Amino acid sequence: KRAMSELLAQQRAANKAAWEDLRASSVTVMNMNLFGIPMIGSDMCGFLDDTTEELCARWMALGAFHPFSRNHNTIGVAPQEPYLWESVAGVSRTALGLRYRLLPYLYTLFYKANAAGSLVAQPLWAVFNHDAATHSIDEQFLWGDSVLVSPALYEGQETVTALFPTRQGETATWYSLSDTSAASVVSCPEAGESGPPLPPGGSLSSTGTAPVPHHTSTFCL
Repeated sequence: KRAMSELLAQQRAANKAAWEDLRASSVTVMNMNLFGIPMIGSDMCGFLDDTTEELCARWMALGAFHPFSRNHNTIGVAPQEPYLWESVAGVSRTALGLRYRLLPYLYTLFYKANAAGSLVAQPLWAVFNHDAATHSIDEQFLWGDSVLVSPALYEGQETVTALFPTRQGETATWYSLSDTSAASVVSCPEAGESGPPLPPGGSLSSTGTAPVPHHTSTFCL
């Protein structure tokens, strides 16, 4: 029999253009990965109801890092193409541009999911299960075990407080892909100004350069 992950892709259908649905989207993505369906995403900016510039910007930034990524809405609601707002267009170029730079890594994750049943987008506890602080976190997620996504999910939010877990018995250094600087705490600026992640040592670098030391990386949306 062929694995379910080989045959299925799933969309979180009919989500509303609402902040609570934005927050729920990554939970659904992680859950479906645990169920064996890694190709999953939401209707970015919302399928039902009219979106807002800020909500659409945040959703385009986050949705670029869901395995299935598309902006989509229903008939009869306001248009929400990213180019309608300069800020959303800028965020989309940054986030989707990074997604394309990371495609070799993402493709590798899907190959591993197909071959061995591993997860593409997963909760922090799936990798750092010894750390009890990860067990209640559902607003951050990982691509594989190498890239940590820490999005802004609330209206008016300008910074993100993120957990940076470490493997048991190890010391982790977190890097920003924008300048490869190391930091123990990353303060995320407003949408469109944040820096993306750098894949860690042992992982494929999105630009073809040598990977950096240690094993963790982060970025803000």
